[in-house]
Amino acid sequence: VTHDQFGIFFKNESLSQGSKVDAVTRPTPQYIDLSWNMGKDGGFPVNSLSQDAALMFCRWLYQQTGIFYRLPTEAEWEKAARGEDGRVFPWGNEPAGWMKSNIAHPGSKRGFKYPPLANVNRYDKGVSPYGVYQMAGNVSEWVADWFDPEYYQRSLPDNPTGPTAGELKV
Repeated sequence: VTHDQFGIFFKNESLSQGSKVDAVTRPTPQYIDLSWNMGKDGGFPVNSLSQDAALMFCRWLYQQTGIFYRLPTEAEWEKAARGEDGRVFPWGNEPAGWMKSNIAHPGSKRGFKYPPLANVNRYDKGVSPYGVYQMAGNVSEWVADWFDPEYYQRSLPDNPTGPTAGELKV
């Protein structure tokens, strides 16, 4: 989701923020501005949102388009990123290099040549088998699951839905 897309939702003052009752009644602003003045307009990803703000954006987008949107489960996210052939990364098994993802490698000399945030359609050589961009690097994404480090040891191998309860979200 880009800043441009989220901004339409965020600026709508008739919307309440979340499904939980708290002191916040509007879409929560980003925790901090991580754009590093690299730009927000023109396809840069929105970042630093609460999961509740991401969920409310999905609900709002459904109301706007009539198409149902939701956060994926962790298993759905992994499949969208890696496909079904057991690859390590969205583009395959070899390390990313600078043409496939926006990742700061240990010891890299990124400097100002490589931005901390990249346009969501950048790195077309690193798209997933399903054609999804930026599944490695750039920003982190919310999924619908609760965190449970042992969940996959006891879940069904096909289409696990994630833990039903927990203390932390993924």
